Amino acid sequence: MIRPKDFSFVRTICVGDLMLDRFIYGAVTRISPESPVPVISIERTESVPGGAANVTRNIAAMNGECSLVGVIGNDKVGTDLISSLSEFNHVHFVPINDSARPTIEKTRYVAQGQQLLRADHESVSSVSQSAEDRIYACAVEMLQSRDVLVISDYAKGVVT
Repeated sequence: MIRPKDFSFVRTICVGDLMLDRFIYGAVTRISPESPVPVISIERTESVPGGAANVTRNIAAMNGECSLVGVIGNDKVGTDLISSLSEFNHVHFVPINDSARPTIEKTRYVAQGQQLLRADHESVSSVSQSAEDRIYACAVEMLQSRDVLVISDYAKGVVT
């Protein structure tokens, strides 16, 4: 049996593009009469941290302490991301709020084990100078007490 590495001795900071990954699961039993597309009957929805937040979640799953710095919007998706990260021990989340852009959300529709569609709600332009300055200042301060810096770049505007 392969066991995950124990990262309890590692203090990491992860800087990058934050996302919330939503999975909408259901069953397709018919085609729409309006157009030739499947109709999914939604059974359940799951939300998990994505992008740099997923990297942080994986570090925490191996008992590593991880601070996360990235940008969220002033929206429900950002609130949901904060909530989903609060479930993980060893994660210190420092969200930089930028009300000019949405929190990135990737929504996947899945039926019978097959992804039917992914819908993205995002901005890929560079973050504002103000947000960039706050990310940089926070990262520099945190680096004083961390062992590892991870840059998680998904080309969504945080790593400028």
